Amino acid sequence: MKVTRKIFLPVALLVAVVLSMILSWFIWTNNPVRYERNKEDTVTSTSTQRDLSTKSIRDIYLPVQVITTDVGGNQNLMNNHKVNLVTEIRDRMSTWKSNRMVLVKSRSKSDYLAQLRRPDTVMMNYDSSITVKVFNRVFKNQLKGVRNRKFNRIQIKMDDAKHIYLLNDNGYRIYRVTVSGQKLSKLRSVLKTNLIKYPINLKMVSDQPTVFINKGLKMPRYSYMINKQDANNFVNRLMSSDNENISIKKRQNVTTYDDGSYHRLQVNTKTGFVTYGDYSSMKSINTYTNMLLRSYGDLKKIGIPLDNTRFYYYNKKTSSVAYRGFVEGFPIFNQAEYGTARIQLQGQSIKRYNFSLYGLQVPVPSRQKDKDLPTTQSMLDQLKQAGIKEADVDNIQLGYEWKQNKASSEVVDLNPTWYVRYQGKWRTYESLLSN
Repeated sequence: MKVTRKIFLPVALLVAVVLSMILSWFIWTNNPVRYERNKEDTVTSTSTQRDLSTKSIRDIYLPVQVITTDVGGNQNLMNNHKVNLVTEIRDRMSTWKSNRMVLVKSRSKSDYLAQLRRPDTVMMNYDSSITVKVFNRVFKNQLKGVRNRKFNRIQIKMDDAKHIYLLNDNGYRIYRVTVSGQKLSKLRSVLKTNLIKYPINLKMVSDQPTVFINKGLKMPRYSYMINKQDANNFVNRLMSSDNENISIKKRQNVTTYDDGSYHRLQVNTKTGFVTYGDYSSMKSINTYTNMLLRSYGDLKKIGIPLDNTRFYYYNKKTSSVAYRGFVEGFPIFNQAEYGTARIQLQGQSIKRYNFSLYGLQVPVPSRQKDKDLPTTQSMLDQLKQAGIKEADVDNIQLGYEWKQNKASSEVVDLNPTWYVRYQGKWRTYESLLSN
């Protein structure tokens, strides 16, 4: 019996180690989804929280889409599972310099669409405008000596090494920038390997250029382990330093922390959504550039993981900037009410943050089959037949829906779907069809 035990225990231990190694390998190789990490990540830590990956402004304010148009006018939405395509293009552009910008005299929808469809071009898109000064921080200061204009698209003509174009959907403005140092051969090399192409057309929806994918899709589903931060971390970070003066009130699923000196934090313990209000005075914000930069500073102040987060939109009516998570180049919806986080800065006395306690941690194998999705036009035709008026739709996005895994509270599923902004709110097209 003793001999049997002596043999059995080492063998069992060896089997356990081998199984652990196999499972680890399976997890990291069976799911291609990645965070958008790169060499600019830094790590900070405190005694009250897990290490958080903090992204520089060069990563948070990267464009969110790459569209190519070939010499025949065929357009494709581009992706790359091996590398971050936008980062690769940005790095190739880091040595370009400019000395002149002119406004092309064209403001009609037809002329603007013609520019967006211009053959032999590469175009990087933002969902909301940035400025030349923000661009210079992200792309390393090559737009020097030009006016601080707003734009949301960067277009490179692959047969013209002397110019790039900055495009603004608001007012259909086209700026031509004279540049030097362009090495288009390096840019072409980035666009040759490991590419995933989605055939598209650019069309107008509510007077805004919109990507229409014109071929049926088979999109992968992903699953992630999630981490939940302790609400006390945010109380310590955002409230006054004197915790003895903080009152705590609980009502149903909402816990409210109030320090009695202009700071209030509310946590919905059921959804994980957090709302923070700072009603003390702050420096006035007199430019759009300052608004973007200030909101980025506040985003870092919150202390949430930003591994896959990008600037998403600016809402002038609410004076707020929203940031959203992305997976494999597509936005994640429903993580929190406004994306990963929303920073609202009003006047000189109101500051509000909206964010979530939950964040993506590591990918795990998903046993769900890829999901078939219709073309953009087919999806809209279905909505029309269901009684959805085209005038009530002002934006369309292919994205991922954040849903709690049914089998484990520690896992979240990311399901691909069409998102439609209907009557001012983002909805999945399935939910609109089921109304």
